[in-house]
Amino acid sequence: MDHDRPPPPQEPLKFTASASSIAETGDALCDAARDTMRKLVLTVTPETASFQNVMRVLLELENEFQLTSNVIGIYARVAPDADLRSAAAKVIGKISQFLIENKADRAILRLVEAVFQKQSHDKTLDSESRKALAEERRSRQRSAISCPDGKDESCLGRIQRRLKNVEAELVENLDEHQHCLWLTREDLSGVPEDILRSMERGTGELNGSFGLDLNGMQARLRESIVSSSATRRTIYLATRRVSLSNCEATFTRKILSSFFSASFSGLSP
Repeated sequence: MDHDRPPPPQEPLKFTASASSIAETGDALCDAARDTMRKLVLTVTPETASFQNVMRVLLELENEFQLTSNVIGIYARVAPDADLRSAAAKVIGKISQFLIENKADRAILRLVEAVFQKQSHDKTLDSESRKALAEERRSRQRSAISCPDGKDESCLGRIQRRLKNVEAELVENLDEHQHCLWLTREDLSGVPEDILRSMERGTGELNGSFGLDLNGMQARLRESIVSSSATRRTIYLATRRVSLSNCEATFTRKILSSFFSASFSGLSP
């Protein structure tokens, strides 16, 4: 592999937000969305519902959530500061919980259903708008499925909330527990010198060794460029052991929750 090529022209990511500003952004987004939903339910009835005053509001709100959560998601995954990653992950969890609750709102479903009955075949709407309307109706119908135990809530929504909590645990387990693999310079043959200089150096018995963080993207990047197949195998197995030891029970709960979610959605096991 040619390591003499110049680096790509893009600037490295700059993480300018703080943990508190990320939390404030998430709170402001959810509060504004609640106000929008409340206003929608109070001012629009099934008789007056239309694509313009219902679906357009929902789609614009979805865009806002996508724009904000995508940026916060980058912080949650690759921000260099652990506190920053933790704060971003909590905000992502809060946004996910809000979206699940919103999808299960039967008052909004009634408005979407009214629009669908009126305009699902309306030729004044373009094909993408009609498709968005049908998908919104379908997703809200699924999310509003009642629980068989008689509780006045969405059963699928309850399972989805459980799934999001489990996913947050998986990320937190991997991020908070530090795991490091120590490798010699010979093991890391093929890794450029500038990357070696950025790695943690061992002391004492580990003098001359380089510490490879198994929690983030560093291990995957080193695995992709190291020359030795034995070292690549060592890195690969070490990352899998970390995942297994930290997340086995949590991952099992995620599988079970996914199974129940699929069952309530009408999918065959």
